[in-house]
Amino acid sequence: MKEKKINESEIQILNEEAEVLWKDYEAKYLAMFYAKPTKEKKDKFFQEYINQNAVIQEPVMRQIDKERLQIDCLLDCFKKERKHLSLKEMAKILKRNGFDIGTSQATFYRRILPELKKNNIKKDPEKKYYYEYNYDIVGQAEKRIEEIEFARIEQRKSISILTMFLRIIKDTPVYTMAKNYIHNEKNKLSQFGFDEDKNYYSRIVFLGPPESNIQNGVWDILYTAMQISKPVHIIYTPKDSLDQELHQVRPYQLIFDNGKWFVWGESIRLGRRGRQLFSLSRISFIKIIDLASKFELPCDYNFRNTLSGNFGCYSDGNKVEYKIKFLKESRAWEEVQNRVWGENQKVEECDDGFFLSFEASQFKEVLSWVLSLGEEVEPFAPEELVSAWMEKVQKMREVLWRVRVRDK
Repeated sequence: MKEKKINESEIQILNEEAEVLWKDYEAKYLAMFYAKPTKEKKDKFFQEYINQNAVIQEPVMRQIDKERLQIDCLLDCFKKERKHLSLKEMAKILKRNGFDIGTSQATFYRRILPELKKNNIKKDPEKKYYYEYNYDIVGQAEKRIEEIEFARIEQRKSISILTMFLRIIKDTPVYTMAKNYIHNEKNKLSQFGFDEDKNYYSRIVFLGPPESNIQNGVWDILYTAMQISKPVHIIYTPKDSLDQELHQVRPYQLIFDNGKWFVWGESIRLGRRGRQLFSLSRISFIKIIDLASKFELPCDYNFRNTLSGNFGCYSDGNKVEYKIKFLKESRAWEEVQNRVWGENQKVEECDDGFFLSFEASQFKEVLSWVLSLGEEVEPFAPEELVSAWMEKVQKMREVLWRVRVRDK
């Protein structure tokens, strides 16, 4: 069993939570025994709560991995911002990005500088470092061609299309960032005589599903927490439930799927532990835990890596092979035949149709998809899908029978 190691801020949070629970316990104890519980009982109560809810400290990142991240951070800064930086300025950038260890001059000279030099980092006359772009004659010509291509009509139309797409993500921080980016790109295009084709807006339309309501502040607080790598407390109402749950979550990613926003993160203490997907529209309260220490984003944080199948962001974690029959020349087959629905997808032709097979870990979504295609499809595998589909069809048949009896 791993030894539980807790830092001071973690202990303070746990003690605050235990204090709230202790008041309820103390009141019940007083009502039953007409006396207050002893100090020893209180100390034992607090210690047991801490032992049960303490977060097991994750393994410390190896120094060589941390140095690799430091080098990547600096290279990204050099290439994107094209700045000339001294060693002291580089150390400040690393510290600002969460690298509090390994930023001494000795570390720079011994470990980081040699790697930076391998990546074309040079020193200027003022002894500051910068990224040197080596454009030969061909490179200069290619760069000029790219600038000209950027001003062509296809690029202008792309900016117009992106502007229309913004409506789908309106009222979110992503909208503000995308809008600012497009505004900057339009300014660049104006140098090449860019004239926005206003009539083009009416020629291409983006239609999305109904937007879900998100309480004021949830977006901004979550986005801020992700930027500073701090966990949050949330009060959450799960789907198909009226009971609220209290979670402490490390937010990893914000996900947009079919008109809904989700946060993918790790519930680290209160409620059910482990990585979960939380719908932002079901969060009724959120607060950044300022006392908690910053968390490090794990290497396997990306939600896409946990997903198998292309049926939205829901996953049951159980990847199975699905086999579904489509009738020939049916509308359903026309809609699905040229799209990828899952891993290892294959098509087999039979006398009256086609068998579509693929692997996915999204049982409920596959079931809903098959039902939505109506009488033109029939599931063959797995057995669980066939049974669930037959049960749903039977219930619809019963509803149809009741409607017919009622209308007679």
